[in-house]
Amino acid sequence: MKKRLAGFLTYFLFWFVFFEFARIYFLVIQHKEASAYSMPTILMTFQHGLKLDISMASYLMLLPLLVFIPSLFFPGKWYRYFLETYSFILIMVIAGIVISDARIYSFWGYRLEYSSMAYIRNPVDAAASLRKGEILLYLVPFLLVSGGFIILCSKLTRKFFSDQGRIKIPAVMALGTALTVAALVIPIRGGFGTVPLNTSSAYFSDSLFPNHAALNVVWNIGHTSIYRKPLKNPYSFKDTAKAMDDLSFLTADNGKPVSVLKITGLVIF
Repeated sequence: MKKRLAGFLTYFLFWFVFFEFARIYFLVIQHKEASAYSMPTILMTFQHGLKLDISMASYLMLLPLLVFIPSLFFPGKWYRYFLETYSFILIMVIAGIVISDARIYSFWGYRLEYSSMAYIRNPVDAAASLRKGEILLYLVPFLLVSGGFIILCSKLTRKFFSDQGRIKIPAVMALGTALTVAALVIPIRGGFGTVPLNTSSAYFSDSLFPNHAALNVVWNIGHTSIYRKPLKNPYSFKDTAKAMDDLSFLTADNGKPVSVLKITGLVIF
């Protein structure tokens, strides 16, 4: 039981470290921008981005914890295989986002969000607009980062989740796991306050770059996907052409208006 608890704590720290590395990578790639600010300001990007990093790491813990509950009653190696598959896919996706975001920021001037993902949704089309040297600037870091964290994650899962033997009272641990999942709502929201986390939670500077550096880009994409503006007008209830025809009919000039009242004199009260 203690080994499993230590495993999940280590797994949470794994994702937290990954996001701290992502911020370091962003600052290194954007070293020209970062060099314009003092070291205390750069360090504050980590401090003010802490809640977003914890929130995103907590999000990524939800599914492993939920799937862990049935593994208590049906033990075996299948849970480790699930956790590795889940983690490896996420590592590659997040590594791709982090590396693309750090490079694209030089051209766009803002961090990746949901609306901007449409431009890089098709990697083949995106790569077609790049020269071979530029492709290597994306591909080599992607292979190194994703490969390094996959190896690290593999060692973690093999150490803590290889031996999935039966425990004496699985129902008690299942209840504890379910309560842990419910408690993750607190770090996901950013605390007990009435207002949940938003992008301004990481903003602390009068300058734009330190605020952007404090953002967790993966969290930012997820946040903007939830609170994105609708692509279609939600107040459109009929065909536009039909609506214009009706409007033209109502506002058409049909000549002199017909009086329906007969005025015979002026009455003064």
